[in-house]
Amino acid sequence: MNALRTLSCTAARDLMTETCALSVRKVEKHYPILSHPRERWKALLALGKPTDTFPALQGIDFEVHRGETFGIIGPNGAGKTTLLKIVAGISRPSRGAIRISGRVSALFDLQIGFHPDFTGRENVRVNGALRGIPDPVVAARITDILDFSGLGDFFDMPMRLYSAGMQLRLGFSTATLLDPASEILVIDEVFAVGDAAFRQKCLRKLRALQAEGRTIVLASHALDLIGALCDRVLWLEGGRCRFHGPAEEGIARYLTESREMEAQERAGEASDAPSLPGGAFSLTRVALLDGGGSERSTFRTNETLTIRMEYHARTPVSNPLFRVQFHRRDGLFVAGTNTYRHGIDLGTLSGSGILEVTFPHLPLLAGRYFVSVSVTPDEFRSAVARIVLDERTEIPIEVESERREGGGLVPLPCHWRHSEGGGGAG
Repeated sequence: MNALRTLSCTAARDLMTETCALSVRKVEKHYPILSHPRERWKALLALGKPTDTFPALQGIDFEVHRGETFGIIGPNGAGKTTLLKIVAGISRPSRGAIRISGRVSALFDLQIGFHPDFTGRENVRVNGALRGIPDPVVAARITDILDFSGLGDFFDMPMRLYSAGMQLRLGFSTATLLDPASEILVIDEVFAVGDAAFRQKCLRKLRALQAEGRTIVLASHALDLIGALCDRVLWLEGGRCRFHGPAEEGIARYLTESREMEAQERAGEASDAPSLPGGAFSLTRVALLDGGGSERSTFRTNETLTIRMEYHARTPVSNPLFRVQFHRRDGLFVAGTNTYRHGIDLGTLSGSGILEVTFPHLPLLAGRYFVSVSVTPDEFRSAVARIVLDERTEIPIEVESERREGGGLVPLPCHWRHSEGGGGAG
């Protein structure tokens, strides 16, 4: 396990209030394994402790500073939701200590905290009562929640009639708008069910909360969201901390390991399918070249980039497919191309050779990216059986841009024209 790299933060409550919103110290969570009915009855009647337990969290140690947006990443079953429930006070740790400075507002599974037979309006009022928010304050926020959620007439209908996306609208609006005094917002993975327009609306709201100095703790599989919002991340796996530090570095490490595991699984799946003998085809070298043929790893927007792929085929391979893809460092797929889509027939490859693809004007704005190259037998088998002859992943490339080229991922060539005195009323 990587050593935790944390900023100093005292656990004393008086000093903690000034610097930290949340302090988690050596937290563990163990769930009892009740495999026999007799053991379930003993647990129900509190007749002794179960002998077998499942360690959902083990020795988790970190802190979140005031005004920081802190991300939690990891595969399914890593312990992210368990940790957030402990932070929100829904669950208690088996060992360790948690100190929180400020009121907490949480958004978890869309079924938690909402009753399906209550209307949206009634659920908001119940949420306010459960949080101890005075009824006049709740009443004053109802209109804001209705407007932000965009539920319209559904706001006064039972929640059992809501789609998952409508439940997200109510849940997010309630979590972010109901309690104006809340200083810490805890959000578990919920954005996967929302439509694109509301997701962007949620992001704008989170940005506004960041500008207000709110502390946000966010767990999500959407690494582009984590990378865009979070200052630091905690990577959990198997209930243990794998990384704690800068968001960009943590996401890059997590993606690297995930892709390595995916490649191993893909190799195992492909071993049972008809394919070429092991090592029959290999990429011997992949290089990034500029317009002058020099190898580099840093390019400028609109500069010429050539990707040279050197290969060796020990046995003849009929018209393999070469694929090139660009990903941002946080895992977001940016663009890709392949020989099949461009109608390139390579014929039968045998022995050594070189294939190059040139981008005359690299259409990427400033940032850190990865280039991935893979070779498959053909388009059909690569899509259906995921047979990969060879691949090179995460070749780093950094792109620099001039300020006038704008922000985002790609430049937008355009011309502006202004005419004075036109279009006005006569």
